[in-house]
Amino acid sequence: MQSIDLNLLPIAQALLAERSVTRAAARLHLSVPATSRALDRCRHAFGDPLLVRAGRGLAITPRGAELLTELDGTLESIARTLQRPTEFDPRRHRATYTIRANEVIVAILAGPWLEIIARQAPDVRLRFENESTDDIEALRGGDASIAIGSYGGLTEEMHHQPLVEEHLVGMLRAGHPLAGKRITPTRFAALRHVVTSRRGIARGPIDELLEERGLRRDIAAVVPSFSAAVGMCVTSDLTTLAPRRLLTVMGGPSTMVPFTPPLPLPVVKVEVIWHRRHHHDPPHQWLRRSLLDAVSHADTVELRPT
Repeated sequence: MQSIDLNLLPIAQALLAERSVTRAAARLHLSVPATSRALDRCRHAFGDPLLVRAGRGLAITPRGAELLTELDGTLESIARTLQRPTEFDPRRHRATYTIRANEVIVAILAGPWLEIIARQAPDVRLRFENESTDDIEALRGGDASIAIGSYGGLTEEMHHQPLVEEHLVGMLRAGHPLAGKRITPTRFAALRHVVTSRRGIARGPIDELLEERGLRRDIAAVVPSFSAAVGMCVTSDLTTLAPRRLLTVMGGPSTMVPFTPPLPLPVVKVEVIWHRRHHHDPPHQWLRRSLLDAVSHADTVELRPT
């Protein structure tokens, strides 16, 4: 394929449209000699005279006329390509975004988030999927728009922003013999526990803290979700540890009584992450802002642990 100086394209268009070196030079803000030399280069590049002497003026050749039509379309297309996109308007936006998040985030934030989206972008839909070990790969491959959770070891291809800090509290059913009473490490260990783990792991940081005090808790069951664990405890004398905000949306004092764990547990820091190819994308920027708005507007009324 023959290479061509692309700078010649607007010059050729001006020359062919004006059919005059002088007028083309004025249009291009070039000198007449420079424009005349550019015409010579255009003739060489396109293999045609393009403009020929006709009396006191210039006449366009058939190839020149054909080329002018092509150049008009080509340069207009290039101009559209280089033009800044129109300002993003969420009211005109139609899309479905896939969100990877655990049940706690969905239970706490999905309601306020969808309310905000309904007001700002009524044609946007969210598809929630359970968090998974392949969240990063899903973001990389475009199978997920954003992921919400606790992630470590992120590479520079992933952008992230802190979202919320989650505190774990203990939970007993209303009417439990220890409901409302001070839960000591000994009492805590003596309770029968439901542990939440997607991977089926029974032991956690609190077990190490109990062992330092010579205690060991009685683990009755391991379940994959906090909601399942809470549901089991509401209907029995079992106990579990769950995010405080989840208990807020799942029930109230008539069904459950939270308590402060007798041993210090780490705060769970939740963040939102996305792939760098979406970082400057206006619709994706709006989606992330709407999520942050949902966090700030989420119900702050909480069940206070005893």
